[in-house]
Amino acid sequence: MVMTYSSLKTDIQTWAENTGTDFTNQLDTFIDNTQQKLSRDIDPVGFNQNVTSSMSVGDRFITLPSSIEPMLLNYLNIIDSDGHIVFL
Repeated sequence: MVMTYSSLKTDIQTWAENTGTDFTNQLDTFIDNTQQKLSRDIDPVGFNQNVTSSMSVGDRFITLPSSIEPMLLNYLNIIDSDGHIVFL
């Protein structure tokens, strides 16, 4: 069975045995808050992605890769022109 946002809201109402207007009006907030909490609490390795970017000497900014939105930077490695790796 395919889960849609609408079917999720219906399932929550069914499980909670509450179809009242006050409860129904708060479902969007409840779902958003739950999604944010799960996003913070769950850090599965399957969601990790390695990306590269470039920087220039004297420029303190790097260009963030566009392939990751939103991005959480776990670690940064710098590889200089001689191939030396610095783990930050």
